[in-house]
Amino acid sequence: MIEEVLHRYGPIGVEVVKMSLEKVRATGKTIDSVGFVVDSDSHSDTLIIFAREFVELLETGRRPTSKGPSSEMIENLTEYAAARGMDKPESAAWAIAITINKKGDITFRRGGRDVYSEALDKFLDELKEAIKKDFINSWRLEIKKSLNVNRSQQTAGV
Repeated sequence: MIEEVLHRYGPIGVEVVKMSLEKVRATGKTIDSVGFVVDSDSHSDTLIIFAREFVELLETGRRPTSKGPSSEMIENLTEYAAARGMDKPESAAWAIAITINKKGDITFRRGGRDVYSEALDKFLDELKEAIKKDFINSWRLEIKKSLNVNRSQQTAGV
């Protein structure tokens, strides 16, 4: 019952996040990484919408750190610099990385921003309503079945 609703709404949630991420698109890798799974066991059903591990930094920003830039950070920033049309993307990546490590990125310094949270909250409200409607409809069907069984038993003389 709920699992079906989650499978129906999973692609919608993915699309909501992807559309929200378009505002900050650089290489498209983060957008391409968005997906969903429905995790079900005997006690609960859960919709999990996932993306690259650092997607939350698009909203919170990256705080300063005393560590030097990782090779992964330089690689990602090189792709970012190239996607933004910067001259000498690798040199730009190092300059950006050093600034981020010293001061945090611009998003962090500005106190964060909304990229996907507001849209995701609206989606979750719609999902809650869909689950509630599905539950009510299932409950009604069970009551009707029960009433029909009782009527059948009464007319059969049970």
